[in-house]
This record gives sequence, C-alpha cells and structure tokens, in this order.
Amino acid sequence: MKRNRFLLCLGLPLALCALLFLAWPAAAAPTNTIFVSTGVHEAPMVNNGNCTLGEAIHAANTNVAPALVARGFDVEIRASVFDSLSRGVLRLENGSAAIEKSRFYANHNAAYMIDSYGDMTIRDSAFWSSNSGVVQAISGTLTMERSTLAQNVSPHAIVRVHDGVSGTLRNVTIYDNRVSLPSAVYLSANVAGLTLENSIVTHT
Repeated sequence: MKRNRFLLCLGLPLALCALLFLAWPAAAAPTNTIFVSTGVHEAPMVNNGNCTLGEAIHAANTNVAPALVARGFDVEIRASVFDSLSRGVLRLENGSAAIEKSRFYANHNAAYMIDSYGDMTIRDSAFWSSNSGVVQAISGTLTMERSTLAQNVSPHAIVRVHDGVSGTLRNVTIYDNRVSLPSAVYLSANVAGLTLENSIVTHT
C-alpha cells in the first residue's frame, strides 16, 4: 500500500510536468527566412504544405520573405530576378547550387547576398546597385562565369573566399563597387586557390 502511495505521489508531478510541456507555446519560426523543404519541381505551384525552390523564389520576390535557405540538396535558379530584398538572398548548406541568367538588384542589409557552404556555380548573371557584397564561399567550391558585379556597396568585400575553398572567376567583370576590406575580391589566408581568367576588376 505504501509503495502504491509512493508511485501515486511521484506520478502526479510527472503528469503535471508533461501537461505543462505540451501546453508551452513552441518557439515561433523566423518570419524573415524561407526554408526550402523539397527538391521537387512543381509547375504550376501547388499549395500542398511543402515549399519548393520555385515557390520560395516567388515568395521572396513578392516580399513574403526575403531569404532562401537550401539544406542538403542541389538547387537550380534560372532566369530569376531578386529585387529590393531586405536580407540575404540565398544561403546554401551542404549541397550544390547553380544560378544562371538571373539578376540581383537593389538588395540591402546583408553582408553578402549569397552565403555558400557547398559547391556554388554562377553563370550569365548580374549583381548591381546593392548595399551588400555578392557572394562569400565559406566551404566547397566557387565558380563564376560571364557575370557582372557592379555599383555595389559592401561593408566587407564583393567576393570573399574562405579557408579551404577553391574557386574560378572566368569572364567576370567587377567594377565601380565600394568595399571596406582591402580589395573587392578578398581571399582568406589558407584558401585552396582562386583562378582568374579573362576577368576585370577595376574602379573598386
């Protein structure tokens, strides 16, 4: 009988703790970031509870939220426009991304428009008139081809390559930007390597 009474006394506080835990409000998800939840392409867009990259881009361009986060899968951004967003545009985590024929204009309030922790390829795109740097490659690789980076104002650099990253800038024009770091293209001390081919960096 004493044992049963002990179990009852122990069980009531545990039950109350469980109820309080379940009733405690969950932390609200940040409203200024879109998390891409699937690599599947849906055309037309379908309101089915997931968030495709296309839906995220549409939401970003309509100011529903200003940033895309892609985690653990490959993404492609083609012929898209990112205009006047108030945070970074894309954060790539543990995947690869290809950006082609896209325009990034008048974005602000971010150190860089693109933060890459994977393999980033940017081709035939333009980045201009933004109050932020264009891309920082934190890990993986960076390839930029046939792109223009102009008239941006950055508290850091326009392109920053971190330790261990290898990169190539081919037929890239970087001009008329203003930066706080010593150069528009800034390399950390232990980068794996950066190759510039037929590229121009001027008026920066």
